[in-house]
Amino acid sequence: MAAQIIDGKRIAGEIKEKLKKEIEELKEKDVVPSLSAIQAGDDPGTDVYVRAQQKSCEKIGIEYSLHQFKEDIFQKELANFITRLNKDKRVSGIILQMPLPSQLNSRALQQMINPEKDAEGVSPANMGMLIYGRPILGPCTAMAVMEHKK
Repeated sequence: MAAQIIDGKRIAGEIKEKLKKEIEELKEKDVVPSLSAIQAGDDPGTDVYVRAQQKSCEKIGIEYSLHQFKEDIFQKELANFITRLNKDKRVSGIILQMPLPSQLNSRALQQMINPEKDAEGVSPANMGMLIYGRPILGPCTAMAVMEHKK
């Protein structure tokens, strides 16, 4: 199979336009998509990433909330917060920003995210479905490759 150069900007634009229309249709049915991002500590790369996330969400009509915690947060405190987001019916997506401070077990926290709200597709249930070739929601890079191959 020969290499194929793709126009990533064009493809991304098409996807964003399609999503924007889908989100408008959801809002007409009183369904408001929202993404809750969780950031612990202060990482300059993560700061740039969450700003881009917020801008992307705003452009297509997704409500965005960034929940920032100090570097010294305890595992239990962050776990309790994730549990609250899982139960909050107004939250449709959750993303745990990496890297996390060293005292936190990122895998344990990712496992706590309800698979239906797992915006990155990193929960064990979502990763398992990806491995079985029936992704519900998978990591964005893997899903982009699979989408392009269609």
